[in-house]
Amino acid sequence: MRQCNTCGGTIKYINNQAGRCEYCGRLFSIQENELVDANPEELYRKATALANQSDENNALLGVSMLEALGGYKDSAEKAIASSERIARTRAEEQDRKLEEQRRAEQRKIQEQQWVAQQKKKRNISIMVGMVISVICIVVLSVIIVSKNRKKAEYSEALSLYEKGSYEEALEKFEN
Repeated sequence: MRQCNTCGGTIKYINNQAGRCEYCGRLFSIQENELVDANPEELYRKATALANQSDENNALLGVSMLEALGGYKDSAEKAIASSERIARTRAEEQDRKLEEQRRAEQRKIQEQQWVAQQKKKRNISIMVGMVISVICIVVLSVIIVSKNRKKAEYSEALSLYEKGSYEEALEKFEN
């Protein structure tokens, strides 16, 4: 901890280039590891330039420098405005991330719905195929049974004809 050259108060470092006495409020520049009275206008310009940058770390450093300048010109107002801008930027970034997350979740839900629809379509296709197969088997079975029954009746009618039971044979042949 360094002491103020004038009052002996503790120097609070703003950054690696500047500091302020916590007791008397004097501003110091740090040049070659020595405390030198700072030019408030120069610090004000540097702080304003830093506070206006889009890089959040530099902007925060500029805000801290503007705050350390206290009532010099409009440094307090610029510090507040820059802090608000940083807060808005953070909020916008958070909103953007939340929107991206919401869209990713929506895409995931849509993919899950699409997969579910595909499974449903596949299951319906399998069921339809099974029903068609069963119907075909039943129809073929009916046809085969019907042909076998007709053959059996024809054979029986032929057998009756050969035995001489012509009336019964005629009735079977008609059926």
